[in-house]
Amino acid sequence: MANRIFYSVITLGFIVSNIIAYALGVRMDAHALGQFWQVIDIELLRTDLLGSLYYFHAQPPLFNLFIGLGLKLFPESWLSFFAVMYSLMGLGLLVLTGWMMRQLKLNDYVSLIFLTLFAFHPNFMVYTHWLFYTLPMAFMVSLAMVLLVQYLRTGNSRWAHAFFFSAMICVLSRSVYHPLWYIGVGGGALIFMKAGLRKRFFTAAIIPFLLINLVFLKNYSLVGLYQGSSWVGLNFSQGWGSWFGAPLSDEEKLNLVKDKIVEPVWIEGVFQGPATYKKYGYFTDETLASREKTHPVMDNLYKTGPDSDQINFNHWEYAELSKVFLKSVKGAMLAYPDRYLERVRRATGNFLNPGPDSVLGMVNYDIVPMESYKKTVNETIIFGGGYLKYIVKYAGFPLLILFAIIFVLWDRIKKQAPLFDESLRAPIVYMILTVLWCTVCSCLVEVGENNRMRFMIDSFLLVFMAVGVDLARRWITVKIKGVEQGAPAKSIRV
Repeated sequence: MANRIFYSVITLGFIVSNIIAYALGVRMDAHALGQFWQVIDIELLRTDLLGSLYYFHAQPPLFNLFIGLGLKLFPESWLSFFAVMYSLMGLGLLVLTGWMMRQLKLNDYVSLIFLTLFAFHPNFMVYTHWLFYTLPMAFMVSLAMVLLVQYLRTGNSRWAHAFFFSAMICVLSRSVYHPLWYIGVGGGALIFMKAGLRKRFFTAAIIPFLLINLVFLKNYSLVGLYQGSSWVGLNFSQGWGSWFGAPLSDEEKLNLVKDKIVEPVWIEGVFQGPATYKKYGYFTDETLASREKTHPVMDNLYKTGPDSDQINFNHWEYAELSKVFLKSVKGAMLAYPDRYLERVRRATGNFLNPGPDSVLGMVNYDIVPMESYKKTVNETIIFGGGYLKYIVKYAGFPLLILFAIIFVLWDRIKKQAPLFDESLRAPIVYMILTVLWCTVCSCLVEVGENNRMRFMIDSFLLVFMAVGVDLARRWITVKIKGVEQGAPAKSIRV
């Protein structure tokens, strides 16, 4: 199939997906501005963008930079600007994924079927209209994959620099992408590429890595935490006192305090208002007066302007609480390992749900039509209904990852020609490591946002599924007709 036709079909699928989404009532939603804790006060983004970004430690800075630039450049039509940007990223995600499928020489019809199903899935429809970092991160990790392929194909160091700067953007936009992920995917790719490409690849990683650490060092100088987000302790402590995690009874919590395993403030839970923590010595007049004023983004207890009812969780006292909560949750995990495992189980279940889940409770449009569409797609088409859904949900994901690992190493295991272009081995390793990283970090640390985190790697899972189906198609064709009808041994195209 000609490139023009292939990418035209993808574009058509994207357009139809948007038409269906519009018919279901989905609209570009900017509820995050002013309402979400991860977004800086809108007034500060408009009036003091750079100062606010410097003193913002609750999250990595680049997503707020993106929002701030949109508000500054398009003060009257910023929503239209973000709608256009998210549409471009949504289409870009499909195109990048389709491009990778073509590099793997998959059958074009198999690729287009999977890409169309992806575009028509409720997740894609909702996230391409939701002003949050879910879609941008899915786009960036896929873009990094393509840039890595380009470097391995051309040997031009500019592609290596572009790959690592894309990876840096991921780290400085979403805290789940830690410097250890940066090192891991870079090191994994380096191991599996040709020796002659390794030196330039390693050199390209240095400057972005230094920039990442400058941001971490900045946070350390502000709040004493060498992290991209000062909320690690708060996030880890979620789910220990609520229904969606591994709730402890009041008696069990008091026993933890009595035995000095956790600090008394820990039993109050996370992300509460200043008044809740005041009796434990936080947010008191004395503590607030004891620290020199720095910037409103760190000093204000509440956001300003139209969002003045929203708590400012970037206040420096929440960073102090996060330190205490991290120490306490480690003690709780050791005291009640079974509860932590239950928390992980529930987080994993949420991670494996096709979605979208919690996001539908955060948007401003009528979600009833989309909920109905989601139920039809997920329970009927994906899971097949009945007990089959449990097999697909809990066995499908690990089997898919196992298949991807076997696929990339098959030729070395069997001592035969590879099933793909050798230059694609490192990018496939990058995809596998990214999937594993997001899965482990999401399920071990987070509880609540897991399904949204999985969307960031859904394009990689889509590639793995398409590879599996195309290999099965080839095997069936050979068995039925007795002859191969296509490409050379090193290709999986038939």
